Amino acid sequence: MDMRKIDDKTMIRGTVKWFDVKKDFGFIVPHGGGVDVLLYGHVVRAFADGTIAKGAEVEFCVKETENGLQTTELISKSQQDAHTSDAEDQLDPEIAKQPLIPARVKWYDRTRGFGFAQAFGDAQDIFIHRVTLNNFGLDDIESGEAICLRCDETERGKVALQVLSWV
Repeated sequence: MDMRKIDDKTMIRGTVKWFDVKKDFGFIVPHGGGVDVLLYGHVVRAFADGTIAKGAEVEFCVKETENGLQTTELISKSQQDAHTSDAEDQLDPEIAKQPLIPARVKWYDRTRGFGFAQAFGDAQDIFIHRVTLNNFGLDDIESGEAICLRCDETERGKVALQVLSWV
């Protein structure tokens, strides 16, 4: 595990293994090996937007507890995670040309695997499926959360084809 000390803080770089908004925790895999590091939601919320995607590259401070290492502070995170990059490369070029639309999550039910959002200034619902979230490195979204979407119009209404965290 690649650790360094700065001002009495132990800093590590790693990759987010997973983060569950509902459970309010997740884990980071340190670069260079070692045990997974616990990542609490309050640490993510203190850093910035309160969400972090699986695969995001992060630099963070840790402390040793009786249950192992846990994060105390996020120092930096990548703007885009590995899953998003892969999915972006595979995105249909016609869809990729569409603008990202700022939206807010109306509701999302993780158990059922779908939910709806609304673009700012538009009352029409936009359907969001769990597969779309997972394709772009997200495990969950919360009601009221700001997101970016690329959509398609179908017979049944608008459908999100890409969902990204609002960074």
